[in-house]
Amino acid sequence: QERVGCSILSSICVEFSASDKSSNVGLTWEEHVKCKVHFEKNDLQQIFQLITQVLQNADPNKSLICAKYYDIAEIILTWKFSPDIGARRRTALEYDPTVKINFEPPKTWKSQILDPRLVQLFFMMHSKIRGNEQICHTSLICLAQLATLQGQVCEQEQDVVNFLSNFLQNFLHVYSSVTILGHEALGISNVIRSLVETHKLNIWAPTNLFPHFLEITARFTINFGIEASKEEQLHEDDQIYMDSCDNLLDVWTTLIERMNDHDKHHLIGPWAVKIVENYIKYHISPPDGSREQTKEGGDLEEEVEELEEEDRDRFASQLISISSLAHKKQTNKHPPTTTRLLEDRTNRLHGQLQRLKQNGNYEVDEIMTTLYEDHWLILLAGHTLADECEGETPLIPPEILQHSIDQKPLVDETTTMNVLGSPQMKIGEIPGAERTDHVVRLSSAVLRVSEIETESLKTGMIGLLSPQLSEDILWFLRIWAATYLLYKEEYYKELSPVLSCAFGRDSDGSKWLIRHLVIKIMTSLTHWGSETKVLDETTKLLLTLVESNERCHLVVECPEFWDFISKFCQNIGEFSNLPISVKQNIMSAIIHTGSTNMNQYKDKYWQQTLAPIQNRYHSLVNDTNFIKSSQNEGIMEEISTILSMYQGVACASTPQNSTLLFSYLSHVLAGCSKLVDVYHNCGNLILLILELFVEVAHKQICYITKTQCQHLYEWSMHILKAYHQRNIGKSLKD
Repeated sequence: QERVGCSILSSICVEFSASDKSSNVGLTWEEHVKCKVHFEKNDLQQIFQLITQVLQNADPNKSLICAKYYDIAEIILTWKFSPDIGARRRTALEYDPTVKINFEPPKTWKSQILDPRLVQLFFMMHSKIRGNEQICHTSLICLAQLATLQGQVCEQEQDVVNFLSNFLQNFLHVYSSVTILGHEALGISNVIRSLVETHKLNIWAPTNLFPHFLEITARFTINFGIEASKEEQLHEDDQIYMDSCDNLLDVWTTLIERMNDHDKHHLIGPWAVKIVENYIKYHISPPDGSREQTKEGGDLEEEVEELEEEDRDRFASQLISISSLAHKKQTNKHPPTTTRLLEDRTNRLHGQLQRLKQNGNYEVDEIMTTLYEDHWLILLAGHTLADECEGETPLIPPEILQHSIDQKPLVDETTTMNVLGSPQMKIGEIPGAERTDHVVRLSSAVLRVSEIETESLKTGMIGLLSPQLSEDILWFLRIWAATYLLYKEEYYKELSPVLSCAFGRDSDGSKWLIRHLVIKIMTSLTHWGSETKVLDETTKLLLTLVESNERCHLVVECPEFWDFISKFCQNIGEFSNLPISVKQNIMSAIIHTGSTNMNQYKDKYWQQTLAPIQNRYHSLVNDTNFIKSSQNEGIMEEISTILSMYQGVACASTPQNSTLLFSYLSHVLAGCSKLVDVYHNCGNLILLILELFVEVAHKQICYITKTQCQHLYEWSMHILKAYHQRNIGKSLKD
């Protein structure tokens, strides 16, 4: 009878909840709303009271009936209560299962919900049934919903303080000393996240349990991280601990965003140290870390190089949270753990490659382990030093800048510059290296890895290197250069003298770094020809250097850059076989360079860069045999390459250069309708033509002259008419 009664109550609640499980009985919208509101006012609270009374006397051993009670409680605690009459018509029955609903009961529920015995009941029952995976899951959903309590019952701040204090007290009573079961990890992380995201910090302040709560949260974060690393190594499909760890790291990020500097230092700082140190250990082998080494190097290589999704993207949220915590670590005179480990692993990699080069000793496991650890350490270093920004001016994180300023009395500027400018040397070989600025030293640690890779590429050891690690290095250099290299000093209230000397305007350090990065780019383009992802990161770094006027002025002073430009534009040497997307980005970089520099040499520059591509195009389409040979694979590939490079030209359009670039592009835009006629059966080429017009319109139409706009309109209509005529009567097959 109990089961039947529970089933009836559950069905009634579902019908009135207006969820996707409700029946379609043919009522009008207004009737649905009226029925739901009436049920909420007269019946829902009584049902909840009944369920809580029954739970007080429920036998946890009778799991089936307990599960039904909890199912009804979950429906009510996740209920979307009807709004006031003014907003009722549409929102009362709106239901989106992807949107989290806070528990916001009306004022009439106040005495029941704020009764301390309610929260105590749910925690007491949870402590009894947590071993039952099915009921435990529902129980934690109920607790997470109670944690989101808001609305009319919480109009008085003191009521919220009392509720939160009672909730924390019961939470800590249950979880202060127990071991978390695997099936409850995700639910507990959701409870903690709901508490932190729902209640403002001023509500937490009056409770003396907040520090203890942070301690428990830190312990869970570390433990979940350990288990998550095991899941990752075993390639588990259901990564419960990984999701739980993500939730808790988001909690720390939320707390950091809301706290003032004093609370961050005293409340977050001690736990930040432990969380960051343990996170690093998850990805480092003993004795420095806890990551178990795989038995076969091939498995490790698969982890580093053949992931379906890049670690940089897959763990972006984690890395951002860890970097936020790393900024709050209590600093001292010793370099950060990331720096120390990266320097050690760099020395280790250099030694392994040298032994292989000298006497052929080749330990796959050792090299792959080192490459994997360097991979993670560089990701951590990048997120610690800089933020990856799109559409915004990248700025040095204020905590990093302040740390460099505070460290000045302990830093020797000359030694710091020696460390920066000697990537071929081990850190231990530089006298007084311990007196190096920590920001410069971490940056230099990555430059040392980059230098080892560059030298290995030049000596033909590419087979032992990791394309994934090369991507990481280039990614780091890109976001780091955008943030630090010739940074805009006017954006900062206070500057670090050491950083200004190393990376600032008119500094020897910045000039050396620009040339070092240009050589790095040329080396990558030369040797990683078959690795498109590496080449894409390479060209992104090149664009980062030339899109800034200050950096671009130094780029053009590098003879290596001019040698590269000459070969690329003439389509000779190893650069002729680069992928189309890479050539497009390089073309954009060339245009940016010409638009920024060399006012007196501009005409000559355009002749050397744009004219060769124009000549290549005309030699193809103006050939008397073009129509006959147009379907030749080599011809089609060359046309595709040129059209893609023209897209690169259009992508680099600015208000200052649009008129000039449109004049240059006009010769190909005017003839595109003929290309549509010739290649109407070649979908890829037609797409490139349309994309070129879209890019020109998107980037240039606001800045070109009225006459040029008219030409663009006419040419656009010509290609649309040609496309239309060639596709009349055609049908697409799925």
